[in-house]
Amino acid sequence: MMVAKAEMSAIEMEKATSDGEVVLGAGDEEDDDDVVLPGYRFHPTDEELVTFYLRRKVAKKSLRIEVIREMDIYKHDPWDLPKASTVGGE
Repeated sequence: MMVAKAEMSAIEMEKATSDGEVVLGAGDEEDDDDVVLPGYRFHPTDEELVTFYLRRKVAKKSLRIEVIREMDIYKHDPWDLPKASTVGGE
């Protein structure tokens, strides 16, 4: 399977070939939850939220990386939500 560089962890980046492609081995896909993309800012337009993310949510299609995290906000204090909402956060 071929993967874009933005979807790779640091270990996978080291495996990348000179043309920027990498072939994932068995078990590499499990590490996707630990990926924190440096410089990544999630700032979609309203149209992008509805046409891509919401439609995928309604169709029960998952994303390779969880950029919109689902959580029960009633189980957390309001001041704890921002740190829990980051990619790779708890």
